[in-house]
Amino acid sequence: MRKEMSTTMHTNMSIIEILPKRFSAACALALLACGTNAAAELVRVEWFNRQCGALIVKTALGYAYVQQVSPGMLTEGDTLDGDFERDARMQEVKNTSTRTSVTVWVEKFASDKQTVLEHMPASCKPEDSTAK
Repeated sequence: MRKEMSTTMHTNMSIIEILPKRFSAACALALLACGTNAAAELVRVEWFNRQCGALIVKTALGYAYVQQVSPGMLTEGDTLDGDFERDARMQEVKNTSTRTSVTVWVEKFASDKQTVLEHMPASCKPEDSTAK
C-alpha cells in the first residue's frame, strides 16, 4: 500500500510539474497557428517590374521573388516589413518607406539571387538577370 501511495504521489507531482510546460508549448503553438508575424523582418526592394508586379527583395538570408497582388505604390529601394523567407505564401506587408500596406505572394526564396531569377518568367526578369 505504501508503495502504491508513493507511486501515485510521484505521478501527481510529475503532472503538476509538467502541466505548465505543456501549457506554455500549447500557447506558443496557438500563436503560430493564428498567423503572427513572428519571423517578420525589414527587407529592401532591390528590383521592381511595374508591368509584371514582380519584385526581388534582399533578406538577411538571401533573396525572394515576390509578386504584388494588391494595388499599392512600390519602388526600388523601398523597405518592406514581412516574412519573405518561405515559399508559396500570401501576406500583407507594410511598406515602411511610404507607410502603406500591400498584399504580396512570395513565389520563391533562395540563398542566392540566381536561383530566384530562374523561377521568374522571362518577360519579367531584370535586363541584367546575371547580376548578383
